[in-house]
Amino acid sequence: MDVEKKELWERELRYWDLLCRGDRACLEMLAESFLGWPHNADIPQDKSGIGKALKNYGANPLTPILKPQGLSIVKDTAVVHLIRTLSSPPSGPKPPSASIRVLHTWLKQNDEWLLLGGMGYPVNEP
Repeated sequence: MDVEKKELWERELRYWDLLCRGDRACLEMLAESFLGWPHNADIPQDKSGIGKALKNYGANPLTPILKPQGLSIVKDTAVVHLIRTLSSPPSGPKPPSASIRVLHTWLKQNDEWLLLGGMGYPVNEP
């Protein structure tokens, strides 16, 4: 993996870590015009919608398990495909969540990758 792809993947990991702990610092990683469609939302969510969802994560922090599926960078735009599963801490009450496919689009502004949009969809398990 080249340096820029490695940097972007590390940014993806950091975003999920902050989000799943309910840390509002993940909102700083979103572009002002962010628009995403989480798998569990009825409609697309902007930055404020993601901020509201953080309360749920903060009350029950989870560990993201991410499996990269594809990453492409063209100039200042990148697309990341991954499979995401959430796991409770070992002492937690819940088994791992169902896996979802995630597509994230990142935009590089002022030498910083910002999450511009995304979408999640359940993986069809056999």
